[in-house]
Amino acid sequence: MNNNFVSTRIKARGSAAAVQGIMHDTRYTVPGYLRRDPEVVFYSFEEDFSTKLGGNKTLDLKEYCRDLIMTSVKQQQARYSEKVKQKADLKGNWSITGIITFSEGSVKDVPNDKLLELGKKAVRKISAELGVKPLYVSLHLDEKTAHLHYQLENLNRETGRTVARTIKRGTLTKLQDIAGEIFGEVGLSRGLSRETTGKRYKTVAEGHREELKAGEKKVQELKEVIQTYKDELTALKKPAEQRRSVTARFFEILKGAGVLITLQRRKYKSGAWSVETPAEYTDLTKADIKGLTDEIHRAAEGGSGCEWHLKTFGLPPVFCLDDLGTAEIQKMKADGINPLAVVETSPENYQVWVAFENCFGYPERSLTALQWRLIVDYLHEKYGGDAAALMPGHQFRIPGFRRVDKPEWAVPLTETGGAVDFKMIEDAVMERLPAVQQKLERTETIKKVIEENLGVPPLILEGSEGVPEWFIRDKWVRFKTKIMENPPLAPDGDIDWSAVDFRVVRDILRSTKRPDKLLEYQKYSLMMLKSEAVERHKSRNYAELTLDAAVSSLNR
Repeated sequence: MNNNFVSTRIKARGSAAAVQGIMHDTRYTVPGYLRRDPEVVFYSFEEDFSTKLGGNKTLDLKEYCRDLIMTSVKQQQARYSEKVKQKADLKGNWSITGIITFSEGSVKDVPNDKLLELGKKAVRKISAELGVKPLYVSLHLDEKTAHLHYQLENLNRETGRTVARTIKRGTLTKLQDIAGEIFGEVGLSRGLSRETTGKRYKTVAEGHREELKAGEKKVQELKEVIQTYKDELTALKKPAEQRRSVTARFFEILKGAGVLITLQRRKYKSGAWSVETPAEYTDLTKADIKGLTDEIHRAAEGGSGCEWHLKTFGLPPVFCLDDLGTAEIQKMKADGINPLAVVETSPENYQVWVAFENCFGYPERSLTALQWRLIVDYLHEKYGGDAAALMPGHQFRIPGFRRVDKPEWAVPLTETGGAVDFKMIEDAVMERLPAVQQKLERTETIKKVIEENLGVPPLILEGSEGVPEWFIRDKWVRFKTKIMENPPLAPDGDIDWSAVDFRVVRDILRSTKRPDKLLEYQKYSLMMLKSEAVERHKSRNYAELTLDAAVSSLNR
């Protein structure tokens, strides 16, 4: 005996219920019992088009659903008044909703397109049998067994009379015969009547309720398992969230101090640090701190033993002394220099960040290399620390990350503060001018930068010859960041940093047509190139050659 059955049921509806019905049928309204992503194929008889819908609650879909039903209702009411010569009942049943269902598993091998095609044929034939106009049919694929919803008008436009109240048992039997006839093409038979089986057939809603009740125990068990995982995940995420908040707080402090930075993910291998990513220039004043923090933490967590380091860019009056102990920090505080931030890179070993205000006219005038070196040498001489960390470009650990060489240690931010008035140490700093100048002169490259670009010491102290912060931020960093989105590569596949420098300078010079600005940009670009040359141990004339090549490219 064939147990693959098809059946159809219809019911007259008022306008409001008909609109609710089409919203359900298009999945604009998603029922609470649905356990899958919404998936329907909707076909309009009037417009002869079909479309796939996935539960998107768009205003256009909502208006379409309402307009389709209400336009039909108003046309039927007008036709009724015209034919019958009576006022139409505005609250009457002007729609017939229907459903075509299949026995469980009976259509699982039938292609969706075929189901919709047969559904359209069946609804057209049912409409013809009732003498009404079909509106739409909707194939639902997001429940246990596929099925079709449809709506018809409830007015015979020839007679002007509604038809639902005149439908007798024989007509309903005929509708079942139509469904069986159409879907017999895919091996289905019409459903058996209640008189034959002695059974009361469930409505779709009753079927859903029964399925939900049968699975209630399983759902509860799954909820308990999920809650257990959630509790475990919360416990695991809490330290990670705390570490991210430490990093974000540190970035906010540097942002307030006007520090430009580069970020680099690094991995510790065989007792040494290897570079995992190119340095990424970051202007904290324009960055989404939370987004930046989440991004670098995700990268570290997925980097199998990586952490992030930073180095400062430019010369703001912000300094970091590395490898200080508790005694040195207490001495600094006793002298009135309260740290901007204290980072405990390992137990009892600290990075101490210090910021100054009223310092050589900053921020109206940027610090020069000599001014910056005067202050950092003073701090190092007085409080100690790692001498290698005094040079611009030194990599510093970022708090909030676990050390990959000591994973049990999550680097904390132990103290935060504000800027200190530079006037309190200015005289002591200036006493070191001759000694600092002598140190600088030991490096021929740095000596050339001072003599050729910064001028004599009195001008240096006035801060008139340094690279201005606007140039670093709005020119150098901006153009370099753009180029690093798709950097030039060397034959070995690594980034060609010399080509990067060339493109940065070329693009900066191209950004102005004014001769006076062009000369100014060349001057500042040369100084930046010299800084890059020192950091990357390039030849003595690297900066001059790169600038000449960039200038020559403008004349081609």
